[in-house]
Amino acid sequence: MARLRAAYFGMSILPIMSFTTHLAVSSWLLAVVLRRGIWRPLPWFTSYVTSEVVGAAIGLALWFVDRQLYVTVSWWLDAAQVILIVGTVRESFLRTFVGFGSLRWFPWLVWSVMGSILAYSAWKVVYAPPVQNNRIVALIVDGEFTFRWGIVAVGLLSVALEKLFALPRDTREASVIVGCGVASVGFLAWAVIRSLFGTKYSLITQYIPELAYLIAVWIWLKYMRRPEAEVGFEELGMTPEQVALELRRYREAAERLLRKRDST
Repeated sequence: MARLRAAYFGMSILPIMSFTTHLAVSSWLLAVVLRRGIWRPLPWFTSYVTSEVVGAAIGLALWFVDRQLYVTVSWWLDAAQVILIVGTVRESFLRTFVGFGSLRWFPWLVWSVMGSILAYSAWKVVYAPPVQNNRIVALIVDGEFTFRWGIVAVGLLSVALEKLFALPRDTREASVIVGCGVASVGFLAWAVIRSLFGTKYSLITQYIPELAYLIAVWIWLKYMRRPEAEVGFEELGMTPEQVALELRRYREAAERLLRKRDST
């Protein structure tokens, strides 16, 4: 959602501009997803984008009504969105590498990478927590910090495997994984800077996750707006008549082989 990372902004117009921009681009993306029918193969991604629209609308409304309530609601909504974005990445990863699960080494590779990253992020949360705040906020941020590292790891692993196996990298699923990785890097950058310098640079750093999300939306729109490549007679370079002729030839050849076998 369009949750800005600081709890106090004074009377600056920047938060309002951020909410409005977030709401506009998220609504545009959701409209494309629904119009293109992308919600059918990617329901988790659709739910995540919908949550961004709803979160931005609620954030903008509460910003004018009750800013203290806005801070409380935004943290809880953010916790729900962590679940949605994890489901989104899992969904696209499984669709990208469908069939690879039968390879004995593939699940071990995935779980080894994920385990290493999660172990590091858990260590970071325990010994150098990214945010010092009240218990609820710290729990949410620490949990998101851990999962965001996992998302970045999945993104890097996906790019490496796509290159290794010469898989297409301009698919919608690939763009979802890359976009979620970019958004996660933005959150991690904010968390690390906040951990190192506190609120010293919060006037600038609070917008890093928002900027990363806008870049992710640009990536998603770039691929979601494209019509999916069709596979039909024209794409195969054959007319329907030519396809029928080839099928008839294969059938006649099979019948000759069967007759020859029976005669012997």
